[in-house]
Amino acid sequence: MRLTALRSRILTLIAASLALVLALGLPTAHGDEYPPGYPKLADKMTDFQQGYKAKLEGISPPRTIETMVFTIHTSGTNSAIRAYCIELTVRVVPGTSLRIGGWDDFPGTNQFASNPEVRRKVAWIVANSWPENDLASVAARSGVTGLDEKEVITATQAAIWHFTDNTKLTGIAAESDIDGSDPRSQRVMKLYSYLISDANLGLDESSGPSLKVTAPTEPSAANVPVGPFRIESSAPTATISGAPYPIVDAKGTVVDPAAVPTGVDLFLDVPDDAADGSAVMKVTVAGSRYSGKLLLSTDPRSQTIIITDYQNVTLDSEFTLSWKAVPPPSPTPTPSTTPPSTTPPPSVPPTTPTPSTPVGKPTPPAKPRPPKTGA
Repeated sequence: MRLTALRSRILTLIAASLALVLALGLPTAHGDEYPPGYPKLADKMTDFQQGYKAKLEGISPPRTIETMVFTIHTSGTNSAIRAYCIELTVRVVPGTSLRIGGWDDFPGTNQFASNPEVRRKVAWIVANSWPENDLASVAARSGVTGLDEKEVITATQAAIWHFTDNTKLTGIAAESDIDGSDPRSQRVMKLYSYLISDANLGLDESSGPSLKVTAPTEPSAANVPVGPFRIESSAPTATISGAPYPIVDAKGTVVDPAAVPTGVDLFLDVPDDAADGSAVMKVTVAGSRYSGKLLLSTDPRSQTIIITDYQNVTLDSEFTLSWKAVPPPSPTPTPSTTPPSTTPPPSVPPTTPTPSTPVGKPTPPAKPRPPKTGA
């Protein structure tokens, strides 16, 4: 009886809870965060930030196509979202109302629709380029110095189309043609090559930046770099505070604590003469809440775009590294001195002197002289 009564009460509570959910409604969807009609594309093409025209192969016929970062209004006075195109052959319709969606909501037919690896590669490009990151960070990671926004827009959009629509960037154009020797063209091509290279490890779909830190729990010796520790994040770099000694990578290169690379082994370069110790360090990453999410058109159908640089979020995590002092080296023993031997030397029998042999012709003995006589 007691068990039956308990079951009855549980069922009653479940029914009441369900009724409350139905009365209040389900959690608010992303689209309901904005006024009616928003988010929406800016009303004029001139409201979008332009790159150079990209010369593309892999489409028929090969042609030159404009690149840009789209401006998306989230209210009548705010332009908070920026995004790149992921549908090369679908037209853009300024002023179109949009909704935020996931990768599986993609309505197109290109590689983004059917290839999970393409989706991850595109998300990585968005997360590692501009405007998700400042130009200095993009230049530092790619090794392409002197970049401006127009060049980065061109390279980034062309890299996305490389994966979504199987295109290849061969050059850029402006008001007049720009040949391959132009520094602008060279910077664009170098950044494009970096974004589609093996450095692009891909990123999973998420609703914001991720952060995970792994570090050894046992102390290390102070005479070797202490670690390794690793920061796993959707953000390409992190900030570390609280490090008492330099942070280095596996090659011993000192790392800027304000731009620590993620996804690689790192160490704390504790000096050889350090005493026992430990350090509590704090890792911070920042990223967009909706970076990598899609903006989908409602009516009319227009280009699907992928979000970058919207509603920044900061995450942090602490970890501890410890080390042991290196024992002083043992003193080197002094080499021993062998005392002189007290054993008398062996006796040598006396030798008979050998008569000397005259050198040269011997002198004959003097003859006797006769005695003198008187006359």
